[in-house]
Amino acid sequence: MKKKQSIIYTIVALCCLTTASTLAACQPTPSEEIVVNKRETDLYSESELTNVGAYDAPTTWSEQIENGVITYQIQADVQVPTVTEYPVIEVTPKYFDFNSLDQIIKSILPSAKIKVEDTTIVTKRDVQQEIDVILASINNVDKNHPELSEEEKEAYLQDRQTDLDTAQEKYKQAPEDLTSLEIQSVAEMQDQMPYIRTAAVYDQEGQKQFAFSLRDAHDDLRLATFNLYMTGAYDPETKGLTEFTGMPFPRITLDDVRIEKAANDFLSQIGLNKTYFLNSISSGLWFHDGAIAIFTKDYAGIPTTYAVSNNESKATENTIVWPPEAILIYIDSGYHVRRMDWRYPSTVGATINENISLLSFDEIQQLIKTNLTFCQPDFPLWDNVIHRTIVIDRIVLGMMRVSKIQAPDQYTMIPVWDCFGHFIDHYESQDKSEYVLNENSDAIIDENGGIGSFLTINAIDGSVIDRKLGY
Repeated sequence: MKKKQSIIYTIVALCCLTTASTLAACQPTPSEEIVVNKRETDLYSESELTNVGAYDAPTTWSEQIENGVITYQIQADVQVPTVTEYPVIEVTPKYFDFNSLDQIIKSILPSAKIKVEDTTIVTKRDVQQEIDVILASINNVDKNHPELSEEEKEAYLQDRQTDLDTAQEKYKQAPEDLTSLEIQSVAEMQDQMPYIRTAAVYDQEGQKQFAFSLRDAHDDLRLATFNLYMTGAYDPETKGLTEFTGMPFPRITLDDVRIEKAANDFLSQIGLNKTYFLNSISSGLWFHDGAIAIFTKDYAGIPTTYAVSNNESKATENTIVWPPEAILIYIDSGYHVRRMDWRYPSTVGATINENISLLSFDEIQQLIKTNLTFCQPDFPLWDNVIHRTIVIDRIVLGMMRVSKIQAPDQYTMIPVWDCFGHFIDHYESQDKSEYVLNENSDAIIDENGGIGSFLTINAIDGSVIDRKLGY
């Protein structure tokens, strides 16, 4: 699995959790002992209330573990909630409340006209926007890409001209307008046009301002999603629609404080700030330059730990994981909102245990050291990699949604530990790697943009949880 790109290769693989579940490669060899996931512990006991006061853990942990061609470097901030009780809570899937979706739309554009449309059809207007972007890239090549040699610039312009020719041909075939049906509420999408789950939102002048899609999850509520895409962008400061800022060249580093403010302001504007709270910020996006602010629910003051697996995996058959519930808000370089995803909503059921006993941090440390050495993403190493260092820079105690072994369609939120990080591959020289290496001939690789976990451990019994299986 050879990767390309720059010194920091960051791709937020958020959509990987929506597909069929896969097995992580964090597996023991037959001759080694490892804590396996028993999936049934005393977490369902209603009587065990043994935690006393706040959880005792250091704020940092530094340690290095050698394992042949792989070094595990723990240089981590240890994050623990400021609570004194850790519950176990039942959760069940819940479809979206249509009033909430209507409120989101109206809060962004009070004069909104919602029209159900098959947005997979590309109109002449859509193609013309594509043509305009290509022409701008051709006309501004010297300004946008001063680093290109004359030969590289000529090749770039040839590629863009090919794109322009293709787009102009597409324009000839595209229809003028979409067939659409105006509705007053998102709820009407279910009844009037069940085969279309997309709609566009227009202002009073008939200008399309954004679009949204609603995943029909009647067959499986675990897969419910609501996605909103701006034609331009939304400015949380002015509470109005604006142009997409884009990302200047060369790229800039966005300010996390400003990202957080913009995302929180937007969440407040659409009325979801009392239910969802900022979990993390991820960068290096596959769809545009910018950042993602990730919001999750808290349970009894304990945040949901939002993570995807950093490990290589094997596909399994006929398994659907209920991915983490979250709201993702995509921010551009002007700190404007470009897109919003609301994924996999749930409702809280019974509290199974108000304050379950957790393993001590000393015990968790030993479990991490024992099991981390089985985590070897993309093993064997890619071509020409001399040595790999797996860096653990954040260890977090939070809540995770897991399934029950005796009832796989039932779920509980339990406390877990996650080991977040990235890895560093060392090469002999630049000509041996398709990455751009630093001065030490290292490629620093963060495929999941800061939300990749190498290891998830059940904080109650110490079993290893496979995030790609959901237990």
